[in-house]
Amino acid sequence: MIKRKLISSIAAAVAVTALSFGSGSSSAAIVCGSVPTPITITNNIDGLYINFVTGANANATVAGWDLNAYAATGAFTFFWSAGAANTNAGLLTGAKYAALAAGVAVGPAGTYGAAGVATAAQMADWRAGVTNQYLGVRFNNEVTAATNYGWAQLTTTGPTTGFPATLNAYCYENTGLAINTGDTGAAVTFTVTPSVGTPSGTISPATPQTVTSGATSTFTLAPAAGFHTDTVTGTCGGVLTGNSYVTAAVTANCTVIANFAADSSGGTFPPDENFDEVTAPALPTGWTGTGFTTVTTAADSAPNSAFATELPTVNDFTLDTPAFTPLGATTLTFRHQFNLEDTFDGAVLEISINGGAFADIVTAGGAF
Repeated sequence: MIKRKLISSIAAAVAVTALSFGSGSSSAAIVCGSVPTPITITNNIDGLYINFVTGANANATVAGWDLNAYAATGAFTFFWSAGAANTNAGLLTGAKYAALAAGVAVGPAGTYGAAGVATAAQMADWRAGVTNQYLGVRFNNEVTAATNYGWAQLTTTGPTTGFPATLNAYCYENTGLAINTGDTGAAVTFTVTPSVGTPSGTISPATPQTVTSGATSTFTLAPAAGFHTDTVTGTCGGVLTGNSYVTAAVTANCTVIANFAADSSGGTFPPDENFDEVTAPALPTGWTGTGFTTVTTAADSAPNSAFATELPTVNDFTLDTPAFTPLGATTLTFRHQFNLEDTFDGAVLEISINGGAFADIVTAGGAF
């Protein structure tokens, strides 16, 4: 250790060009240094010293430094001062200084390493190579004399030494509370992207919305004439009330997809049934009948029609639609061809309402 300190002093005495950037404002609880471009951590005995509070940094010792990343026998290494007033140390995960993802708490509850030079085992993650990962740091704030917690974002190069390496960003919490890695104090926002899935209609606003993490976003759906709001899908989740949709709390980029459906009788069969989607003699799904089948010998639209053949005895042939719920004034139209024997044959149009007995359409209140 004495040899290292002497070498460091010699390095500081020569004309080594220092890298410098200013510290952020200290008025907010979270303070971030200004790092316009990644700063190279020199592959030598001094590497990069940094003072989190003042922002001072150099390839040589700087006053009140809080973190030193350097090359020990050519490999990327951390070093913390053993000064009497210092609490400087790195956050341990198990037995090593883990390369952390964003969102990990760095604070009083953490376990921190000892002062001095980190061991090879403790440096395993960083020497293997990482991109934009975080080191949790505890240090003594020389302005307030309090222990503060922060993070440094680093990139290193594997697979063995960790060099080349850069410092990309750093922040700390200046009141002594914990800070999450990657937290800059700025509001975290996500994008909610609206669109229309099944037309016809619109969603408003129709452009991507920037939403603060944990907040919701509201959209208004407007069906076109003859259509109604059907469902809202997408990845945001939320609640549809009438034509208004409110997302769930937004915690990631997500989508809102408005789906509309045509106003119709509401039945389970196509409103323009032509019997052509089945293979004769089958009837379409939901249709029933006595004596009626589909045939290909005659059709208004090819290939099929529903047909009942002539029988030599008295019979009652029926063709029943699936049940449906009419919306407003519903009109039923149909095309048919018939060959009836006078005084013997005939046909009627009947309706069953709410599962009741069939009655003549006019008797039931309709017009024909």
